[in-house]
Amino acid sequence: MFRKGKSKLTRLLTFLCVIGCSAGLAALGACSTEIETKRGIESLAINSDGNLIATYTDGTTKDLGKVVGANGTNGTNGTNGTDGTQGDKGDQGDKGDKGDKGDKGDKGDKGDAGADGKGIVSAVVNEAGELIVTYTDETSVNLGKVVGENGKDGVDGTNGKDGEDGKDGTDGKDGVGIKSINLTEEGKLHIVYTDDSSVDVDVPTLSDTCEHTDEEVLVVREHTLKELGIYLHVCNDCGFTSVEYASHHHYEETTVAPTCTEEGYTAGVCTICGDNQDKHDIVEALGHVWGEERIVVEEGRTLCENGGMIVHTCEVCGVTEAKTESAMGHDVKEWMEASAPTLTKGGEIYGACERCGKKVTKALPALNEKDYTYTVIKAKENCSDTGEVEYTYTVDENNSFTYKVTLSPSSHKLHGKEMPDDKTYDSQKYPDIKVPVNVDHTCAGEGVWGVFVCDECGELVSVRVRDDHTYDESTFVREVPATCTTEGYKVYLCKVCGVEVEVPTEKLGHDFVYGDPIELEDGTYILEGKCSRCGETDTIKATKVEKIEATCMEEGKIIVTYVENGTEKTKELSVPKTAHKLNGELMPDDKTYDSKKYPGIKVPANVDLTCSGEGSMGVFYCDVCGELVMVKVKDDHKYDASSPIEEIPATCTEAGSKKYLCEVCGEEIEVVIEKLGHDFVYGDPIKLADGTYILRGTCSRCGETDTITAKAVATENATCQKEGRIIVTYMENGAEKTKIIVLPKTAHTHNGELMPDNKTYDSNKYPGIKVPVNVDLTCSGEGSMGVFYCDVCGELVTVRVRNDHKYTAEDIIASQPATCTENGWVEYKCSVCGETIREDIKATGHAYSFQILKAPTADAEGSILVLCSKCDHQDTIVLPALDAKNYQVTVTIAAGCQSEGEAIYVYTDKTYGYTYKTTVVLPMLGHTEYVEGKTKTYTWIIDNAEYTGYICETCGQMIVVNVTELEGSIYGTYEFISEEGFKLSLAFHRNGTFEFEQNGISVEGTWSLQEDGTYVLTTDDGSIKATLENGTFTLFFDDESYSLIKA
Repeated sequence: MFRKGKSKLTRLLTFLCVIGCSAGLAALGACSTEIETKRGIESLAINSDGNLIATYTDGTTKDLGKVVGANGTNGTNGTNGTDGTQGDKGDQGDKGDKGDKGDKGDKGDKGDAGADGKGIVSAVVNEAGELIVTYTDETSVNLGKVVGENGKDGVDGTNGKDGEDGKDGTDGKDGVGIKSINLTEEGKLHIVYTDDSSVDVDVPTLSDTCEHTDEEVLVVREHTLKELGIYLHVCNDCGFTSVEYASHHHYEETTVAPTCTEEGYTAGVCTICGDNQDKHDIVEALGHVWGEERIVVEEGRTLCENGGMIVHTCEVCGVTEAKTESAMGHDVKEWMEASAPTLTKGGEIYGACERCGKKVTKALPALNEKDYTYTVIKAKENCSDTGEVEYTYTVDENNSFTYKVTLSPSSHKLHGKEMPDDKTYDSQKYPDIKVPVNVDHTCAGEGVWGVFVCDECGELVSVRVRDDHTYDESTFVREVPATCTTEGYKVYLCKVCGVEVEVPTEKLGHDFVYGDPIELEDGTYILEGKCSRCGETDTIKATKVEKIEATCMEEGKIIVTYVENGTEKTKELSVPKTAHKLNGELMPDDKTYDSKKYPGIKVPANVDLTCSGEGSMGVFYCDVCGELVMVKVKDDHKYDASSPIEEIPATCTEAGSKKYLCEVCGEEIEVVIEKLGHDFVYGDPIKLADGTYILRGTCSRCGETDTITAKAVATENATCQKEGRIIVTYMENGAEKTKIIVLPKTAHTHNGELMPDNKTYDSNKYPGIKVPVNVDLTCSGEGSMGVFYCDVCGELVTVRVRNDHKYTAEDIIASQPATCTENGWVEYKCSVCGETIREDIKATGHAYSFQILKAPTADAEGSILVLCSKCDHQDTIVLPALDAKNYQVTVTIAAGCQSEGEAIYVYTDKTYGYTYKTTVVLPMLGHTEYVEGKTKTYTWIIDNAEYTGYICETCGQMIVVNVTELEGSIYGTYEFISEEGFKLSLAFHRNGTFEFEQNGISVEGTWSLQEDGTYVLTTDDGSIKATLENGTFTLFFDDESYSLIKA
């Protein structure tokens, strides 16, 4: 906006132009061709820097200085500067009376040349804000101050805490320009300004004889496409001034290239206003070349779940357009199985959304013929057969999951219930089991045979059936009482058949009685209980612990809360008072203190300090309660360290001591000697089952043992031709050492197997061992001689070979079964040769089961408990912390800018072959950073809001960094508060939802814009209409309406 003072300057300059031209022409009378053309002002304009630019009629320009101050930074408004004062208007002289017309005189002599007329050369505002006008006769005049003083800047306030955004400052005053110029009936120039003020300016009167052929034109305002220009015509001969409203076009032949939205053409284009005429050679608009569509990322919503925007940018002109989309749902291209369904339990599949990157899960129903395509691979003919079927679940055209199910042999069914044929059934409960008429019912033994028709296969099935036994308390025999953990039973005699009938009794369950809470090392509390019936123990963890600390003045409390049989209970523990404190240290009063270590303990002047017994009495003031506290205090003993009266030597693990007599008090003193520590001597390396080597050592002083794990192992393998070596490197007391184990030559090799020559081989298992034709093969003794060629050295090797001994169970003399880790044996008499044979039976090996004790994390190890089902073997596998070094990592869902990913980590233990598998969440990547002023941005307008965003280099989506609500935007919060305190609040969101609150009660719904410009708000209870006008949102409830103002 222009300032008022500046518009006065414009008015004054325009006035001077008119007066200057008029005065100059009046002095000249009729213009002479000998007088040069004077320069006038053609137009005045303020450029972008706030300077006033005068353009003269000869085409030259002049910068008249700054008339618009630079925009200040927002803050406290300075006081408006006062307007510069306008110079006083000079008085107009009285008009003389018109004289009588005289007679025409004789033609006079030619007069002298008239004096030069005076015109304006320049008008300049100096640094003091004064207007200096220079005329063509080189004289100048100061017309006074025309620029108002700038208001002083407000005093800076002290920096305070960030507060709420301040209200918008008031707009500055509008500048004043020329609105119109007209000639009045009185012959004055009437100038109307844009603030509706006006001024009348005297102009020379119209000459009766002048034809105004020599005019200068002053451009007051150039014309535009929408508005006529204002031009002042001043006659150079008589000074007459007239006003013209017109458009003075200046056309030049111009070719305009087509754009995306505008046609191209060649035409005469006005250099002033851009108007064109005689348009030809028209080229159609090129149309936009749209780039890739990009999803707009807004905080708190996704296109898949909430709906949103999609934008694209023209690659030619750079314009960005947007369209809104309702929630599109996730788009998963590839589904993976998380858990397989069964016939009784559903499963789950998962995948990553192609649009938003989120993990999407989908439940698979339990296997059934409704949700799955059911295919019979192998049909069951009857209940006792096996069969195979397939269940196929189709997710979409690219994803399906198939599960094979083996149909096991099943029991026959009666009325839908399985009826195993190894069971005896109650005739009263199963009346459809028919007993032949020639068979008597009984309750004895296994009953009698009956038959039924199977529901499934239609076969006639035979089962045992009997009547119920008849008994009562009069036939009670004995009882096995129920215990806490096992059922009992009572035995009765059947009155019909006399058989004993067992009737079960339910187990009792434990009756635990819990003691006082016990604190563990980790600070938690437990309660240990003991069953009053069986003595079984139980432990309950406390659910809550409240501590009231004890002091030297008051006892403390520990209040422990726990749950027993579903009921929450509490127990209190008393904490005794603490000892008093001196310099922050607890000082129990049953202890004797060293006077030198505790100078704060004062000994009364009338008490002698001694080193004997419990010392002397001393006192100190407690740090906490301020009370005077009495304790025992004494001096150090004095003795000769070289003359102990008794000595207990220190060992490797325990400290020793020396005893002395005090030279002052004669008391016996004990001095502690530090323990010696072990002196281990290590033997040869030992290889473990996992391939590592250890060295076991024995202490030379006490015999204690120790184990060192080898740091490195290098192996040179032995063959049947040369010895091998194992070089073991280990650390002992910080020093690196090595030991070498010599490996003897190996046995010769036959078909890849080592064949020691001190062993007898089975001819049936080793057919490659050849027995000479003149040697009889036997199973007795060490067998016969055989030979083979070594695979490695090619030498002919001799070994013993024999047939297998043969025996039956009757031939076994003794045996020892094999265990998991130890071989067994069997001793028998060969049924062929009669020899007594003892054969080894290999150890069976462990049957392991694995239990996760602690799952590993990225920062901590985990552990697996290993148990053998056949013996009491137990071990622990240490799982390393989760990392890519120790685990095989497979990324199943890649992390995105706004979504977490998933990876499967797999670790295989070499000792037990156990494989641990877990899923790890991968952190989201985050969008590429937006740097204001550096990152390229895009702008688009939709739903009366202007958006600014940038393209993420990682995901290629458009990230919103700013939203500016435009006039007419519905988004935001509207409020209504009545005088009685009745309050309505309505908040609109961009995803088409709203929140309505009435005196603390909230309702959510959706809104939509209708074709007639009204809005409809819909909730579960119905719909209401509303209108939005000038920031006021009006709701219509039946016959009432409420107007809510935008907050």
